[in-house]
Amino acid sequence: MRKLICAVLVVVLIVLLPLISLAEQPGSRNLRQGDSGADVTEVQRRLQRWGYYEGPISGTFGPRTLAAVQAFQRRHGLPVTGIISSRTFAALGIAMRPAAAVPNRTAAVAPTRGVSPNDLQLLARAVYGEARGEPFEGQVKWWLSA
Repeated sequence: MRKLICAVLVVVLIVLLPLISLAEQPGSRNLRQGDSGADVTEVQRRLQRWGYYEGPISGTFGPRTLAAVQAFQRRHGLPVTGIISSRTFAALGIAMRPAAAVPNRTAAVAPTRGVSPNDLQLLARAVYGEARGEPFEGQVKWWLSA
């Protein structure tokens, strides 16, 4: 069981870590007030370099950043939304990256009699978790009583 848990954690880390780092790359998501991260820091640096942003580079999209973004959008003929989307990123000189593909989490096999393979796996894990250490007959009795 420990080996299974370790294997699942390794797979989760391998899949999620690249997605987490991608989320903070400039141009990988729309930015709005309340957001924070390395992408906000880069936007603040560019706005400060061009004289729109005054204040410390914090990496947090607060009221100062909002005012700077709106002034930048107004000056460049963009819709003044205060949200940094593809057009504002382009005007800032940041290429918008395509969104990361989200893996399909649906069952690969159609359910038979209303029970999918995923449901069976969950049931097997529940039985094992509740009745491990019991003989097979005890596990079956627990499952029938559940």
